[in-house]
Amino acid sequence: MNLAERLRGELRLDRVAERAQFPTADSVLAVATEHFLAGRRIDVQQLAAEVGVGRATVYRWFGDRERLVGQVLWGVSRQALEWFAAQGRDDDVEHVLGTIEAFMRVTSEFGPLRQFLGAEPALALRALLEPDAHVVVSLNGWVADGLAAAGFGLDQDGPSARELAEVLVSVTSTYCWARIIAGGEADVESAMRAVRVLLRVSTPSMIRP
Repeated sequence: MNLAERLRGELRLDRVAERAQFPTADSVLAVATEHFLAGRRIDVQQLAAEVGVGRATVYRWFGDRERLVGQVLWGVSRQALEWFAAQGRDDDVEHVLGTIEAFMRVTSEFGPLRQFLGAEPALALRALLEPDAHVVVSLNGWVADGLAAAGFGLDQDGPSARELAEVLVSVTSTYCWARIIAGGEADVESAMRAVRVLLRVSTPSMIRP
C-alpha cells in the first residue's frame, strides 16, 4: 500500500447523520468530498439532488462551485496535515519540515487529486495557487501556526511566521501542484531544498544545512 492509499484509509468523512431529514451545508460538503474521493466531478445539481435541497440553496451556502471545490480540497488537505502532524512534536523544527515534505509527497501521489488536476486544470490552478483561494489562505494559516510553534518569526527585524508561511506555500505549490497541472511531476526534493534555504536565511540558528 502506497502513502496515498494509506492516507485515504485514514481520512474521515464528516457526514452529517440524518442529512436527508435535516440537510445542511455540512451535508453537501460531506457528499461532495465523497464524490471527490471517488474520482467523480463535483456537480452542484447532483449534490443538491442527493442531499435533498435546491441548487440555489447550495449556491447560497457556498457562493459558487469553485468555493465549494476549494472547501473540499482544504478539508482533505487539513485531515492529511493533522494526521502527519500527530506523528511528532509541534515544536520540533525537523518534524514541521517533515510534515511539509510528507504532505507534498502524498498530495502528488493522491489519485483523486491527480484526477482533478488533469480533468479541470484551470479550476485547479485557481483553487490551489491563487493567493486568495480558500486552500491557499488556509494552508498559509496552518503553516504559519506550525512555524510559530517551532520558534520562527520571533525576531522583530525579520519576517513574521505568516510571511514565511506565505512564501513557503507559494514555493511548494509551484514545485508540486503547478508542475503536475502543467503535465509534469512534482519535484519534492527541490522544493524542500528551497524551503530549507529560505528558513535558514530568515533564522540561521534553527535550520541545519
